[in-house]
Amino acid sequence: MQPHKSINSQKERIHNRLNTLVGAGAAAFYLDACRLMEMETPLDSTTHLVGHLLRETMSSLFAVLEPLLEPLLEITIKKNSQEKGYKRKMIAALNKLAISETSEIARILLNLAEEDSEYPLNKRAHRNALASPRVITKEFQVFWREIQILLDGVLDRFETVAAEIQIKPDELLAKPIPTEDDIDSLRQKVPNSHLGIGYFFKNLRHPEWLQPLHNKGFFNNPPDAEIDPEGKTFRFYVWEQSRYLCRVASNKPEEVLEIGIQLFDRDYKNILIYQDLAEAALKMPPELAARWVERATQWLKAAQAPFSVYTRLPELFGKLINYLASKNQVDVAIAVFK
Repeated sequence: MQPHKSINSQKERIHNRLNTLVGAGAAAFYLDACRLMEMETPLDSTTHLVGHLLRETMSSLFAVLEPLLEPLLEITIKKNSQEKGYKRKMIAALNKLAISETSEIARILLNLAEEDSEYPLNKRAHRNALASPRVITKEFQVFWREIQILLDGVLDRFETVAAEIQIKPDELLAKPIPTEDDIDSLRQKVPNSHLGIGYFFKNLRHPEWLQPLHNKGFFNNPPDAEIDPEGKTFRFYVWEQSRYLCRVASNKPEEVLEIGIQLFDRDYKNILIYQDLAEAALKMPPELAARWVERATQWLKAAQAPFSVYTRLPELFGKLINYLASKNQVDVAIAVFK
């Protein structure tokens, strides 16, 4: 199997916009489809896999667009009463994004909803009974190029109205205690990106959200450090989830401690996250702060590079030593000091 070629500027633009506007998942699905299409020796099932990956990409995109389309869907239903729900949603998207229904982008998008055509992505993904996988034909190559035109155009227009997607997080942020539906809405309709989930956690103040969010895995995938192969340069990313943990640590110390220890167990190297957790430990009762510091000390001993020199972590550990020593946790304080 040959390595994939580097993607071109149009695909890079699509990938970057998917990552920013929709989330890392949609961007990854799309990037893998590009990799499959650019292999010099295609897989036997490339067309099926690409169809499935594009289906996931498009469904992710429309899940994020859906809250913006709701006011238009009722109008679209009245005007297009004979159309099926998926096509009505696409027509509403065209209207919302100010894309003419006679444009090439609209033609490609609406073709995806025509069950009798070869365009629907479910047909591209699924096998044909027990027949051999469909090979890459000229027709499939045309389809692939048109998908690039579609995604590039839709995401370009989406960028102009992207600020409106924060309406949904704002509605959720107003609720002190979330329902199951609220959590599902956050998972499925708010972009898993800085613009969506990042905005939500940056502005979340209610501690009663913590356990439901934890149960649904919102603290499972922090951004790790980017480290060059020689270990000379590295980059850390802010994670709004860990900053939220710091804000609610005084209200939910045991829950925050549990999440913090789980993050240590996964051995992420993003120092900014541990910096937030160190600030959180300062807000915990001393016996819980001591447990956090004991686990943090193990992590520090195993660290492969002196990343902490470049952050506030040494200062925060100094504060933790003073805090623990003043609260009868002297042994732990001495262990950290050593």
